[in-house]
Amino acid sequence: MKRRLAHSIKENLGFLLIIFIIPVFISGLVLSFIMSQHSIENLDERIGNSTELISDNISSMMDNAANIIQYSENSALVLNRVMSNADIDYADSLSINQISAFLNSFVNTTDTLDSIYIYMDNPSGKMLSSSQGFIFKHRFLDAGALDLIPASPAAKQILTRSKVDLAFERPRMVLSYLYRFSAYDGGIVVNYNSAKIQNLLDSSKNYETQRFILCRSDGEILAHSSNLTPSENYFYFEGFNRYEFLTSVNIPLYGMVMYSYIPRSTAFSQMFLSLIPILVTIVVLIAMSILASILLARKTYKQVDQIANIFRMAHDGKPLPAIRQEKDDIYSVLINETIKVFLEKDYLTAKQRIAELQALQYQINPHFLYNALQVISYEVQSRNNGRRTIANSMLEDLSDIIRYSLGSDKQHVTIRDEIRNCTKYVEIQSVRYKAKINVVWDIPEELMDTKVQRLIFQPIIENSIIHGLRSRRQGLIKVHVSRHGDFLYTYIHDNGVGISEENLAGLRAKLETGSEVFSSEHIGLQNCNLRLSLEYGPDSRVKVYSRENKFTVVMFRIPLKDTSDPSQP
Repeated sequence: MKRRLAHSIKENLGFLLIIFIIPVFISGLVLSFIMSQHSIENLDERIGNSTELISDNISSMMDNAANIIQYSENSALVLNRVMSNADIDYADSLSINQISAFLNSFVNTTDTLDSIYIYMDNPSGKMLSSSQGFIFKHRFLDAGALDLIPASPAAKQILTRSKVDLAFERPRMVLSYLYRFSAYDGGIVVNYNSAKIQNLLDSSKNYETQRFILCRSDGEILAHSSNLTPSENYFYFEGFNRYEFLTSVNIPLYGMVMYSYIPRSTAFSQMFLSLIPILVTIVVLIAMSILASILLARKTYKQVDQIANIFRMAHDGKPLPAIRQEKDDIYSVLINETIKVFLEKDYLTAKQRIAELQALQYQINPHFLYNALQVISYEVQSRNNGRRTIANSMLEDLSDIIRYSLGSDKQHVTIRDEIRNCTKYVEIQSVRYKAKINVVWDIPEELMDTKVQRLIFQPIIENSIIHGLRSRRQGLIKVHVSRHGDFLYTYIHDNGVGISEENLAGLRAKLETGSEVFSSEHIGLQNCNLRLSLEYGPDSRVKVYSRENKFTVVMFRIPLKDTSDPSQP
């Protein structure tokens, strides 16, 4: 009853889905596409605005370095004289104090500015540092920065590096703006604190997962937001593949590019939020359709159940009730027509069963054939003065094979039983074809008692003998069974005439599709293939590999848990 009710509910639900849900679903898809496009445009706009803003901030920061360099160029004559002479006059002293005050004003008022170095080539190795004033180069811990100043006059370079001011400090990353004076052998280094630049980038994010990367025009990363760990060529080889929404702004005056992008997951989450109302509407409509189908199924259940009761009564041989036919009731009309058709069909079916039973009575009993073979064997032995002959052995083997075949198709046997039956079959065929057929059983002892389908090896071995080995004086068949994981793999190999490529392709196609259209010469393979696929599924179908005039291998696998189940018959 519950099964019939569920089936009726399913049919009504499908009908209502076609009428209501599909149009709503299609409309929802169109609306979702429009809203997703709007969401993407909004994302692009917000990312672009934030990238423009942070690029302006970086450009302003670098403008400070340009102003410092311009001022230092104008003061280069005084700086060169002070660094080259051991003694300075009062006027130079005032100029130096003024220069130092100018540099310190930039360092103290610009949050991202870390320090400034000025160096002119001089015999004593003097240099000017915004933090330590005049100091000898060999005593300055960060003097290596001076070696990075470009060699060409008026040349500039921007790079990231680590520096320390005092011996007990830990190194910190800085972004350095390096410039060589145009008229003097020396230059200036303007250092920006990388951590504060990173804070500036982080504060400009519109989304938590948004990334900022400041690069040189050659692609080297100069700074980045804290949610990105840079590595060599990371941005170019991995970033573009993982991130879809990307914006870039060039800072040509300083040879830099600012990139900003967000992960696809963030974009998708934003789009999903915009789709929630549509999804809720669809869910509500589906729930209403389910409720309507249940109510409709309950309304029509009495009529449907009445028809089912009539079928049960007719099947049990009980008299069928008289159904009052309503003029406008489709179910009463259906019930009366069903009773009429069912009675006619039931009568014809009964006559057919009687005819089949009579035909079975005239069939030869297989047990009679088995017993007759044993009598013939005794008669042959008595005609030869009690001496056993090859004919006796063949008759006894054939009797055992017939008795073995009489077992139920659903009854499973051990591999050991299969080997015993196949051995007797091979002995008969060896005499029949006057050929020496050697069968090698390569099976571990622990698998001998594993349960398999009855007569699963013999049809394949028969196929090998008839089509592969009967024309050879000596034939070899090797049966290899092994366990791999939860499966039992079987390979049956022969050194026969093989199969041509054209015939092999046709045979494989039929085995793969489970076709029942086979020529009589491959009826054994068809039998095994159908039985294996029916019991164990399509993954257990027979597979054939062959090379003409070389060999043929037939392979199949079955689940080991099914074959070794002790509850299996």
